[in-house]
Amino acid sequence: MLKFLQKAFSFLTRPKGSFGDFSLLEHAHANGQKALIEFLENREQNQEDVAEGRFDIPMPQDLPSVNIEDTIPPLEEILSSKDDPIVATVKVSSLQAGSFTMEDRFCTLEIDNGVFAAIFDGHGGSSAAEKACSFFENNFLYYLEKNQKDVLKAFKELFIEANKAIQDRAGTTAVACFLDKVTHTIYTATLGDSEARIYRKSNLCIPLSCIRNWKSTEDRERAGDALMGKEKKSPKSMRVHGLNVSRGFGDCFTPQVSSEPVLSLNQVQPGDCIVLASDGLWDFVFEEEIS
Repeated sequence: MLKFLQKAFSFLTRPKGSFGDFSLLEHAHANGQKALIEFLENREQNQEDVAEGRFDIPMPQDLPSVNIEDTIPPLEEILSSKDDPIVATVKVSSLQAGSFTMEDRFCTLEIDNGVFAAIFDGHGGSSAAEKACSFFENNFLYYLEKNQKDVLKAFKELFIEANKAIQDRAGTTAVACFLDKVTHTIYTATLGDSEARIYRKSNLCIPLSCIRNWKSTEDRERAGDALMGKEKKSPKSMRVHGLNVSRGFGDCFTPQVSSEPVLSLNQVQPGDCIVLASDGLWDFVFEEEIS
């Protein structure tokens, strides 16, 4: 199942043939491993923050004891085609919280061999999220065909061209997934603090998004002297021109914000639930409630 939760969104793969640039695949696979490791490290830090009263959000219970490496199959296994296509269903849920207007947008596309889904968490207005949503919905299939069904290359070009098209003082994060129902592979591109996760039986949570914020070395260096709150432990407290997200579309008056996504890939299993959501879900809802 694939669920889209706008303040949350969710859903539950690529045909045989060339997988294109292998170095790009290796890089995406490594980012999937980083995502899981950073997820566990951030969970520990967040629990410390809550305990010390730095911010007050509900924290999920510990993940079951698992070997981290076992949750991300070897790259060769991910690239091997499967016999039985996955049957995927898509569900959408939307909730406007404390803001005066709903600034989030989402889109989904179903094609013969897969499902595409994306969420955009707008800030400073909904215009950038609107433009991003429309661009992704209208152009993903074009770039997929242009890149001969190489999903990672299609994602890279899609994000580059979307950034050119979205010249806006408002901004938006983005997380996009393509689930290949044939190979059972899920490709993820993440920009900002919206993210995607797999929820598997036995309450196992597998992050798909490798989050980059102002606490990340590369982004911190890009911010330079404009970064405020450097002494804070929580990345939510670090800001550049008022923004606590270091990557996104739009934000034309904040050149320190990058539109380069972090790519990853992993493998799904029958019965998995894949959730895409903005930080409005991840920051305030227990994981056992999500799963």
